[in-house]
Amino acid sequence: MPTAPRCTPAALLSAVASIPEGERNDTLNKCAYGLVRYIRAGALDPFEAEDELSMAASYAGLDDHEISATIASAWRVLGEAE
Repeated sequence: MPTAPRCTPAALLSAVASIPEGERNDTLNKCAYGLVRYIRAGALDPFEAEDELSMAASYAGLDDHEISATIASAWRVLGEAE
């Protein structure tokens, strides 16, 4: 399972927003995993976290379909791991 670039939700969102082309989907995937862990622990509101992650990824240039699929994948994989 990928690990997030940094630990805090703010750092995860910052990492996504500043992704260089060629690393965007991989970084989004790692950050989605990190945020889902915070959500599962009850530390973040799932709707707010997903909205913020989506906005950061969109700012970085990812399209809506890619963003939605990557976030959904993180939910599925982490849901199966628990």
